Amino acid sequence: MWGDDMRREKQAEASAGEAVTLRLSPFHINGVGPSYTMKLAICGIETIGELLGFDNLEGLSQESTIPISALENMRVRARAMVENRAIQIRPFTLPKGDRLYLDIETTLQERIVWMIGFMADNRFQQLYADDYDDEKLILDVFSSLLEKHSDRVLVTWSDFDRRVLCERMRHHRVYRGHLVGMINLDLRRKVRDSFVFPTRGYGLKSIGSFLGYPFKNTDLNGLKAAIEYQKHVETLNQLDNRFFKYNEDDVRVLPFIEKWALNQKQHERDQVRTYVHRERLPEAP
Repeated sequence: MWGDDMRREKQAEASAGEAVTLRLSPFHINGVGPSYTMKLAICGIETIGELLGFDNLEGLSQESTIPISALENMRVRARAMVENRAIQIRPFTLPKGDRLYLDIETTLQERIVWMIGFMADNRFQQLYADDYDDEKLILDVFSSLLEKHSDRVLVTWSDFDRRVLCERMRHHRVYRGHLVGMINLDLRRKVRDSFVFPTRGYGLKSIGSFLGYPFKNTDLNGLKAAIEYQKHVETLNQLDNRFFKYNEDDVRVLPFIEKWALNQKQHERDQVRTYVHRERLPEAP
């Protein structure tokens, strides 16, 4: 009885949440900015529910001057919001091979790398520069460690990490051949191309949290880490240990997301028109 009551309560909450979402403006859809919102409103579509219920997309495209591919994209994103689930729109394929998961922390200016977190075979390691002058040291160590991992696929949430590491290695004349030669898997791009999430964007915390990864410090982000590190360098006060855990989470969440995506059953993926994602919606300003 108690379990039945809990299920009914959750179903009621889900229905209430769906009703609220249907009444929201299309502006709340990820990637829909003021321009598209206004064009839809002129055509009489002022809510997500009205957008999902509109049948004649070709006519709406002509009247609003919004490309039909963009309208289809909006509707898929809207449906993900209403149903509060990730919708698969194309197969999720990845390069084969052993993985090296990576995340770095940098300063706000000059992009000095002060922490490198990486994991291979479920073994997490971290390199930390206690001062700006220690950056070359951790880059040298990381370059040496890459020698035995150079045949692995480098997995990051975006190409930012690999690109910045290459730039800083070049700056310090540290050997970067192993890093340059590795296959780099930009997991964010792969996930974004295959799935539509009900989140506002495709940030690592947003996607990881939605999928249930247990982040230890949900209040931290890259900006806060950079600011606190700068304070540490200026005051010589010890850096809060939470930032080390924050970096570790950003590494460990990568295989968590990868595993989730690979486990989605292809025969259950949503069949949407082939032009969905052919023309990407611009990110909302």
